[in-house]
Amino acid sequence: MNKKNILIVFLVLLVLIEIFLIKPHHPEFFWQKIKGFPVLLGLAGGILLMIFAKSLGRFFLYRSEDYYTKAGEDNSK
Repeated sequence: MNKKNILIVFLVLLVLIEIFLIKPHHPEFFWQKIKGFPVLLGLAGGILLMIFAKSLGRFFLYRSEDYYTKAGEDNSK
C-alpha cells in the first residue's frame, strides 16, 4: 500500500470512530445503550448465516463416497 491509500484508510477510520463512539445518540430501546451492539449483532448474524448455509449444503449436496460407483457394479471397460 502506498502512502495515499494508508491516509485514506486512516481518515475513514477516524470518521467511523467519530460517528459511532464520540457522537452522542439518544437510544430508544435498551439494546441501543450497549456500546458495540450492532457490531456484535452483525457478527452473530454472519456466523449463524454461515452455519445455516453449510448445513443446507450438506443436506442437499453431500453424497456418500460410493455415490458414483455403487456396490456390485463393474465399471471396468
